[in-house]
Amino acid sequence: MGLFKPAWMSDNEEKAVRAVEKTTDLYTLIDIAKQGKGNLVLMKTVMKLGKIETFDKNKVKMINRAAELAIERITDQKILSVVVINCDYGSSFALKKIRDQRVIYDIAQSARGELLRIDAVKELSDQEMLSNIAKNNKESILRICAAEKLTDKALAQEVFADIAKKEETCRMRAIGNLTNQSVLEEIAGEAGTLPRSYQEKAIEMLIDQPALERIAQCDSVYLNIRLSAIEKITNQSVLADLARNSHDDLSVSLAAVDRLADQSALAEIAENSNYCFEIRSAAVGKLTDLPTLTILASVPSKEPIKYRRSAPSSADYISLCKCATERLIDLRNQSIIQKREEICKGEHNWKFIKREGRSYNDGAVQELYAIYKCQRCGKIQNDSGEFWSDD
Repeated sequence: MGLFKPAWMSDNEEKAVRAVEKTTDLYTLIDIAKQGKGNLVLMKTVMKLGKIETFDKNKVKMINRAAELAIERITDQKILSVVVINCDYGSSFALKKIRDQRVIYDIAQSARGELLRIDAVKELSDQEMLSNIAKNNKESILRICAAEKLTDKALAQEVFADIAKKEETCRMRAIGNLTNQSVLEEIAGEAGTLPRSYQEKAIEMLIDQPALERIAQCDSVYLNIRLSAIEKITNQSVLADLARNSHDDLSVSLAAVDRLADQSALAEIAENSNYCFEIRSAAVGKLTDLPTLTILASVPSKEPIKYRRSAPSSADYISLCKCATERLIDLRNQSIIQKREEICKGEHNWKFIKREGRSYNDGAVQELYAIYKCQRCGKIQNDSGEFWSDD
């Protein structure tokens, strides 16, 4: 700069600060951010940068970068806190440079912007300060951010439960942090008092089997919540009981049957004419016991089938023969496929057999396929890898 030294470079801090306060030129302020001396000069520079109004994206980037350069050179913790609270640019950057927990705590409690207060809580590690925010702050978002950092997990659960049950904001996040099973059960079972999305989240977090069973069996709980509970139940006797006795809604019985693996329970449901056709056929679809299926397929029922809804036809003297027969065929095919794969282990010895076609739109379009058969396991498929037929 030659012999001339601008006033903002003066060794007299007051003079340098006054010079900065008079400066409005962006590029001069950038120079000060790079070369200015003293914490006060740099703080004033950041403040002046924040007062520059522009819609030019490149200039906004330059202002942000200059503010960060100035903040990087500030060493005084109190001045950094002033920058965080009062400056439009670089406040989050300045916050990360503050090491004094008391200063960060004050920022978390009193900073103007919510995002800045949240960032301050995230920078806190003092457990007493975090505990005070979690218990006493009026903002749910700050309470939950503080609770997530607590080492006292019991207190954290109390805070999450309080927010989940009482606060509109951050309720979903609070439920997602809950491990208290009784609170989760209470939220999941509050039909009509909370939006279903909150109850669905509570069910997602619920792992206590007796609690899940109580919700699944409760008629007053929303149907989709009950079904979600059933999806997580592992007790086979409970599932069997739900399948047999949920007369209020067919969906509950069917969901329970879908989760059942106990073959004796499935067989009892399939064979019992007191249950409606939909439930019995669903049970048949889960059976793997071949003797039971064979009996069901060969002995037509002489009683009218009971349908949950109106019968599809007046010919009610139908049996589960067809369902059982289809299940037997399905199991046979699965067994054949499994045996084939065991024989060839995915490496088939294909031989061309013939070409065969499919017609669409009354014969207007015809697709021709080459048909191949494995010489080892007998599997037949077309040239697209699609299963074709059996011998």
